[in-house]
Amino acid sequence: MLGPPRLTHSASATRTLVLHFAAISISLGTAVSALGRAALYLLALWVVFQTFRSRLPPMQWSDGRWYRRWDLAVILTVAYMALTVCWTTEDTPKALWSWSDHARLITIPVLWLLIGDVAQARALIRTVVFVQLFVVLSSWLLIFDVPVPWAREEFAKRDFEVFVSYLEQSIAEAITAFIIWHHRRWIFGSQGLVIATLVAAAIIFHVLGFLPSRTGYLVAGALLLIAIAQHVPRRMLWPALLLPLGLAAAVIMSSDVPRNRIVKLGQEVASYAEQKEAVSSTGVRLTFWQTSLSAIAEKPLLGFGSGSWNREYLRLVPVDIPNFRTGRDPHQMFLLWTVEGGLVGLALLSYTLLALFAHSRSLPQADARSLQAVLAGLVVAGMTTSTIYGIGMGDFFCVTIGILLCTGKAKECDATGERGVSI
Repeated sequence: MLGPPRLTHSASATRTLVLHFAAISISLGTAVSALGRAALYLLALWVVFQTFRSRLPPMQWSDGRWYRRWDLAVILTVAYMALTVCWTTEDTPKALWSWSDHARLITIPVLWLLIGDVAQARALIRTVVFVQLFVVLSSWLLIFDVPVPWAREEFAKRDFEVFVSYLEQSIAEAITAFIIWHHRRWIFGSQGLVIATLVAAAIIFHVLGFLPSRTGYLVAGALLLIAIAQHVPRRMLWPALLLPLGLAAAVIMSSDVPRNRIVKLGQEVASYAEQKEAVSSTGVRLTFWQTSLSAIAEKPLLGFGSGSWNREYLRLVPVDIPNFRTGRDPHQMFLLWTVEGGLVGLALLSYTLLALFAHSRSLPQADARSLQAVLAGLVVAGMTTSTIYGIGMGDFFCVTIGILLCTGKAKECDATGERGVSI
């Protein structure tokens, strides 16, 4: 598997700058992450153009069996969702805009194209981690009532949000904690194993104890269980699983914020079951999901086309929710893809995720487990959010996955001696 073609010194510096800006941008809010993604795409287009102009050999992509061909999976998935614009029930401009959100998956092969070798991938992992640590530190300052000028002014003191909503922040923090854990032997230097372990634990404590995100609790809990299963001998697995679950429950129940959120969840579910009460956070989601299932039953194979979810929701919704009439997704990734792309779209999305997982098994162990943690976080978060579809969260997942994939690259392709590409 080869990386980008050989670049001149100035081009290589530009590439490095853009890559690190993209790695930074995914933690600084939707506007900055959109700029980071745009910079990646422009640089990738220029590299491809210069490759053809200089008649350099085309780069090689995944060379594994079909079930490991994540590159093929991404291309097929994005192409199919573009094809659904032909039969969408939404206006064409809105459908194309919606497709561009689904097509955020293209960020993964773009990073494969631009990242040169494992050393550069590891430098980018550090960038992602250290910017997230800045976010966590800023949130801790808010907890201790220290002014943070760059935090979201409206909800900073209430929900300890910094650049994005507490939902997105909690998911990103939980995943970052396990990236640190799996890379604990080098992320803070060769002598930083203890520091990495303590930092990862502090981040999880922050997510469970202070951020009011039930999805964040699910992601943190799921990744904790997976990490334990990966490290503990099989004969000790069940006792090992029970201990951290008990500790996590103690942390949640000892803090007002998570305890109130868990209690409220039960109340909202009961209220919805009895009266179809859809004004609560849980009631809104349940209404979205119920309506999505009704739409899927009508067109199960090919779906209603890209961007169609809102139109079909408004047509079928059993309980009108005025404040959510303009919603673009059902807050559930798999339902969204099935409504708009049918079972074909769901199968292609699943193929992409499974191919990425299969490819991860060829990486060094720490990198493999880190990538698997990100994929698991994406799936778990996708049960209550439309992860890939959103700008901030979608960029966080796609950029992080793309960087971790490149930890399997053996060496920089500049060593081939090919003529350089100038930007």
